[in-house]
Amino acid sequence: MELTPNRRLEKIIILARHGARAPKKLPPSIHNHRYLWDERLGELTRYGEEQMKELGRFIRQQYSHQLGLDISLNSLREEVHMISTESQRTIESAWHFLQGLLGQELDMETFMEQLTVIPRSEDVWFKKHKQETVRQMIHESRKNPEWSAKEEETAELRKHLTEVTGWNVSLSSMNSLCSLVKCYLQNHKDMPLPLSPEVLEQVYEIGEWVIRHKFQDQVVRNHIVEDMAHLLLRCIHPSESESVKVRYVAAHDTTLMTLLSIFEKNCLIDVNLPNFGSYLVFEVWESDTPVQNSTDTEPPYRYVRILYDNEKLRLNTGKSKTSVGTLEDILFRIETSQEAY
Repeated sequence: MELTPNRRLEKIIILARHGARAPKKLPPSIHNHRYLWDERLGELTRYGEEQMKELGRFIRQQYSHQLGLDISLNSLREEVHMISTESQRTIESAWHFLQGLLGQELDMETFMEQLTVIPRSEDVWFKKHKQETVRQMIHESRKNPEWSAKEEETAELRKHLTEVTGWNVSLSSMNSLCSLVKCYLQNHKDMPLPLSPEVLEQVYEIGEWVIRHKFQDQVVRNHIVEDMAHLLLRCIHPSESESVKVRYVAAHDTTLMTLLSIFEKNCLIDVNLPNFGSYLVFEVWESDTPVQNSTDTEPPYRYVRILYDNEKLRLNTGKSKTSVGTLEDILFRIETSQEAY
């Protein structure tokens, strides 16, 4: 969307999944392939580092002129706010993103001075009582007739995968196997498991079905989605004195899935599950002319355009932009446990 004398981009909020990582664990049948990974298991790879730098470069190219960004170390504290979960791969992803945004190398010590880290004690995905709630919901989801039918449908495939990997492949663990395959393919490494293209496609399809079933149909109905709505509300409507123009949150696929689960119910499109480096951008605009459904009674009229991996998300209005008031209303109703779907 281009700037006009009557339309200005106020700020952007980016929520990004960390870059490509190494697998968290290897199945017994290929455990001797550990040497293929220079990185610690579960951590950001060299490809993932470059992936996040490229995202930073893209954001600079796309938004620096529209936002009037200085893009320098001197203006960093005033214009850019970096946030990360307390995970090495998200912290490093934010570090490499910022280097891409700045267009220069930045040592880790200087970067950490700029970074706000969400402690695990405050991270919604690590709060013990919420983990227990999630586990209970996942357990309940397995009682669903649809789950039982999928177990029966995939029995032969899972038996084959158990023989190939050395893991006891249950339906519930198919998302872990899907994640393992993605780690190899998205890091451009040869897959050591002897799986045909057809079987790999089935692993993807069933793995994503399991993720959607366990997560989007169950987990989003507890307070995790409320906490994410609260975070986003604070980003969109901060204190009046704030000069920040870019706010970047480095997180996990679960972070994006939580927010996508909100907007998928309010969108006219089907969204894909987040890959490594997937991101949501919330563009906050100001206009001198009224915006449909705006809660502003006088200029400037504020509205938001939402992009997922640079594709526009359309809310249930059918428009690619929505007033800040409408978006805040959706988020506020979720945050306060009111019906928002």
